[in-house]
Amino acid sequence: MADLVLAFDARLDRPIPMPADGPDAIDRIVSDAPFDALDAAASAARQGRVSAVVLFGESLDPKRASPAQAARLRRLILSLASEGCRTVWVTVEEAAATEVSRMLGSPGGLSFACPSGPARLSIRGRAVDIVADGPAGVAVLVEDPGAGGHPLRWHAHGITGDGRIRGTGQPLESLQPRSSDEPHPGQCGVLTLFDRHESLAPYAGSLVESFEKVPTQQVAWRTVRVPGGNLTGEEDLATDIWKAIEDVAAADRAVVEFLRVVVDCGGSVPKRLFVSQIAAGTLARVQSLFDPRSFRVWCLSIEADRREPLERIERAVAAGSVPGVATFAASLAGLARSIEQPADLRESAWLALELLEVA
Repeated sequence: MADLVLAFDARLDRPIPMPADGPDAIDRIVSDAPFDALDAAASAARQGRVSAVVLFGESLDPKRASPAQAARLRRLILSLASEGCRTVWVTVEEAAATEVSRMLGSPGGLSFACPSGPARLSIRGRAVDIVADGPAGVAVLVEDPGAGGHPLRWHAHGITGDGRIRGTGQPLESLQPRSSDEPHPGQCGVLTLFDRHESLAPYAGSLVESFEKVPTQQVAWRTVRVPGGNLTGEEDLATDIWKAIEDVAAADRAVVEFLRVVVDCGGSVPKRLFVSQIAAGTLARVQSLFDPRSFRVWCLSIEADRREPLERIERAVAAGSVPGVATFAASLAGLARSIEQPADLRESAWLALELLEVA
C-alpha cells in the first residue's frame, strides 16, 4: 500500500516519431505508447491502492489535444475515481486549469493544484497539500494534525528531455521518452508518506517518506556494441547481435525496442570496410525476424563504431601501407585532441581513412 503515484511529462498529445521502414505492428504500439505508459502508472496506483495520481509537467495540451485523446484521458480519470483514487493535475498557469477542466468535461475525481491554491487530500487522517513547484516540479506538504504546520515537505522535479533537472528534490523521469535523445527510461514514482510500522494509536508513528520508481516505458531506444574481430560474414554478425539482445535483462525490456548496433573493429580499417559491406544484408535479416507477438526488437542501423578512440586512428594508419597517411593521421589526431568535443572529428577521420583504404 502506498499514498501517491507521481506521473511526470505524460505528453499525451505528442507522438513518438516512427522509423520509415517500420511495420504496421510497430506503428500501432508506438502510437499508443504515451497513453499505455500512463495506463502503467494507473496500474501502479491501483496495485498500491493510492489516494491520488499526480500529473505534473506536460500532460495534455488543450490546444493540441484531439477529442479522442481527451475522451481517453477522461475515461481513465473516471475509472480511477470509481476505485477511490483521485487525479491531481498540477499546473503553474491558472488559466490552464480552466481549459483542461472544460476539455475533459469536469470529470469527477479531478482536482487541480495551481497558483490560486493547492489540491488538498485526506490521506489516512492527515491533510496533504499538493503544490506546484515550478513548471517541472511538485511539492507534497503533510500537515501535523496535533501541532499544526507541515512537518514533512517533500519535493520532486522532472528530468527534462536534455537530461537536466529543473529544480531540487527527488528526480523523476518522464513516463515515456520521445526519442533516443532522452537519456532516461520511462518511469513513474510511487510515494509512501507515513511509516508503515506506526502503532495503532492515532498519529503515534513518525512521518517517514519512501519513494520508488516503477517502469512505464513502452518504447525504448538501445545501443549495443558487438565485437567485430572474428566476423566472417552476415551470419556471424547476426549471431552476435542476437546474443547482445538476449543479454539484456527481461526486467529492462520495453514493449518495443529500437536498436542501434555498433561494431567494435579494434581500429582495423579493413574490418570497418567489411562491416560496411555486410551491414545492409545483416540488417535485413534481423528486421525480417520481427514478430509483434514475441520478438519486439526493431533494428534501425548497423555500423562500425565511429567513436573509437583517437589512438586507434593513429595505430591503424601507422600499420597501413598507404604512403604519407601516418603523418596525416597523427596531425588529425593532434587537432582532434585540441577540440573539447572531438566526436564529430573522430567520425570524419575514420571515414577519411576508409576512403584512403579503398582508393
